[in-house]
Amino acid sequence: MTGKPAITAAEAIRLWEKIDLTLEGPIVHGFGRGKSQLQCPTANVDPNCVREEVKEILAQRMGVYAGYATFSCNNAAADHGERYPMVMSIGTNPTYENCNLTIEAHLMHEFKEDFYGATLKLEVTHLIRTNTKFVSFEELKTAIFDDIKLYAQRLKRQ
Repeated sequence: MTGKPAITAAEAIRLWEKIDLTLEGPIVHGFGRGKSQLQCPTANVDPNCVREEVKEILAQRMGVYAGYATFSCNNAAADHGERYPMVMSIGTNPTYENCNLTIEAHLMHEFKEDFYGATLKLEVTHLIRTNTKFVSFEELKTAIFDDIKLYAQRLKRQ
């Protein structure tokens, strides 16, 4: 049995679950796997800075989400107030067998420089799928790029 989600891409679009959740926190260094191993750079928000009631919700609904990201302060790498479509993982990264909650947002924009320390506001609008433990990193990488491809156009139309 593979770690692929049990639903097809077409079914996933029909199941696109509406969520209304906002979280905010500083961008911190993560494990570095998004950019180096998965070729999908992420902005990692410090889960310790997220409101406790939001953390409780997230811990119960770990998965891959879609929405928008904005920078709450001026930053050379991004326009203050610009709304960037994003796909994000909230969970413990089951494929990597982590224990701690991580919040990793992939902003659908090419940035010229890093923005560690900036404050990122994440508007979580939709649940894409729940967390899945994949049997290989290649399957994980394929699922990530499928998530981005399937939802990039949908987010841009909203």
